[in-house]
Formats: sequence, structure tokens, C-alpha cells
Amino acid sequence: MVTAGTRTCVIALRASGPATSQHLRSDQAKQIVDMRHDQNLWKCLDGYGECDHTALAESEAKEVADAKHQRNLLARETGYGLCDRTLLRAEEARQIGLGSSS
Repeated sequence: MVTAGTRTCVIALRASGPATSQHLRSDQAKQIVDMRHDQNLWKCLDGYGECDHTALAESEAKEVADAKHQRNLLARETGYGLCDRTLLRAEEARQIGLGSSS
């Protein structure tokens, strides 16, 4: 959640360059950590940019895997982007003629 305090802290950080924890109150430092985590999560979810999977909670990792799968399906269905057929589930592969029909 972005608050006036968060905006002030972010503006101050951008203006002054990298800050160390000694320059921030504990609540501000926590807000920065939370914002960095959220930025990483968004990068992981949208598939663009550097994503640190090790920083994700188990539930977030599952959400990211689901999002990746959905992007892959969309690429297969629309022809936009590259579809990694190895990531398709058996039923999905059968639908496009890649799996066995048994």
C-alpha cells in the first residue's frame, strides 16, 4: 500500500541515491523491503526483467508458475510469442497433436 510516507521515502531515496538502513526509520526500511519484494514479484509474474525466484514465498512461486503456464498457453493459441511445448500438460499437448491419443 502506498502512503504519503512511502511516497516521501521513495522520493527522498531517488533524490539522494542509494540509502542505507542508518538513514531510514525502521518502518521506512520495511516499506522499502516490501516494495522491492513487490517489484520482484511483478517481474516474475509478467515474465519480463530479472526475477529472483528465491525471494518468493511458496504461494507466490505457485502463482508465478501458473502465470508462466498461462503465458505459454496464450502463445500457443495466438501464435504470438514462443510456446515451449515441453511445458504443456498432457491434455494440452494432445489437443495440438503432440501427445499420445490413449
